Amino acid sequence: MVGCPVADEKGDEFKKEVLIAFEDLLYFKKINGEPFSPEDRSEALALKEERIREAMGKPPVEENEG
Repeated sequence: MVGCPVADEKGDEFKKEVLIAFEDLLYFKKINGEPFSPEDRSEALALKEERIREAMGKPPVEENEG
């Protein structure tokens, strides 16, 4: 996706979106030539869960609820 206007515009957010969309493809090591960390993956999965809750009309998880 290097050179794609959307990827260029989104920057690191694009990486997060790819991780959300392809979370089961654990063989990914890089996105657009940049490595991602376990923290990147965790943040992406947390965002995905937040979006699912929002779509279901549920309130966001409080930080102490984990």
